[in-house]
Amino acid sequence: MPTNITARRAIALCTAACAAACAVAASSAPAASAPAAPTRLADPVATGTQLLNRFMGGLVADDTARMSALLAPAWIIQRANGTWATRDQYLAAMPDVRQYQITDVTARYTAPALVVRSFVATQEVSAAGVTVTSRKAPRLSTFAWSGGRWRMTSHANFNPPD
Repeated sequence: MPTNITARRAIALCTAACAAACAVAASSAPAASAPAAPTRLADPVATGTQLLNRFMGGLVADDTARMSALLAPAWIIQRANGTWATRDQYLAAMPDVRQYQITDVTARYTAPALVVRSFVATQEVSAAGVTVTSRKAPRLSTFAWSGGRWRMTSHANFNPPD
């Protein structure tokens, strides 16, 4: 039971942080020349899946420029082991993801924020050069419509530490 309580607290804290990050990203949107956030999305799950693929695909491609364009300036990642990183820290030391699989996507949208819950399994190369395959683990990602495009404002990885 303590694990469920801890997980619920972690999810509640991440959700609150995600909402705050979306508010910051939305408030720093450029002038009115950029298109406004859509009032509704035809399929939030499809949009969320595309955005998650953009994030994970940028890691597989090791494309710092692509990741920099996607991650909002206030972006933060929270990992299950308690570590976290800012956008600049993450871009300076991106994980070496070789493969990934996204499943069980759920998304909720209220302009300008899209909150996406998913499960992701990855194959990564560790700092020691060892290939590690993670089990399917929950993730929570937030996106905000800013400057006429989607920006990822936060990401939480609930992959249980070994």
